[in-house]
Amino acid sequence: MYAYLSIYIIYPIINNCFKSIQNFKYFLIFLCIVIFSLSILPQTIDLLFKFFNINGFKINNITKMNPFGTYSHMLLYFIIGGFLYKYNLYKKYNEKKWIIRVTAIALIVTGIIGLVMIKRYWNGTFEWKGIYLTNGYKWISTMLLSVGIFILFQGICINVKIINKLLSEIGTNTIGIFYLHVLILSLIKKEAIIYRGTLINIVKTLMVIIICYTIAKAVKKIPILRKLVS
Repeated sequence: MYAYLSIYIIYPIINNCFKSIQNFKYFLIFLCIVIFSLSILPQTIDLLFKFFNINGFKINNITKMNPFGTYSHMLLYFIIGGFLYKYNLYKKYNEKKWIIRVTAIALIVTGIIGLVMIKRYWNGTFEWKGIYLTNGYKWISTMLLSVGIFILFQGICINVKIINKLLSEIGTNTIGIFYLHVLILSLIKKEAIIYRGTLINIVKTLMVIIICYTIAKAVKKIPILRKLVS
């Protein structure tokens, strides 16, 4: 929850940077490099050291020097998403859309394989069994998967009116869903669900999205609270 609150607090600053992107572009890039180096990269390097039996080094300790805090990786995802949105690759390289899509799919596949192998290495099984990856957002594989999904869907154009309206409604309420899902999940007895397998967890996810969307829409009708979810 603290991660989401920290993003919410810093959001106006980052948003203003993107509004004046020519003045702050290199600052944001520098911020991404620093956060990536101090928050995400060390965890993957430590895993590689452990895999190759290289002892005596624990690079992950460098995260203690991170001036942006424990949840800075969330800020990194936020900024990367801002760049991908601002510099839409499909508009910038209109004639090379197929290359962009293939690259996005490659990132998704690489990310999924990476996460599956990490799970197998740490937990000794490919099966779900209700086991979550520790610090899942801090794996490079997660970043590749996230970037790939963003880019792939950014270039998809759906001409079905109902689907467009549905996606538009979800999109315009994303920030509300994002913040509310933590609260809703905390109210669900997850222990009774997480061991039921992938299908049940997909249903759970859809239910949480619907509940959060409904609450966000209701909150938007209250003037004093509207800006919290929009």
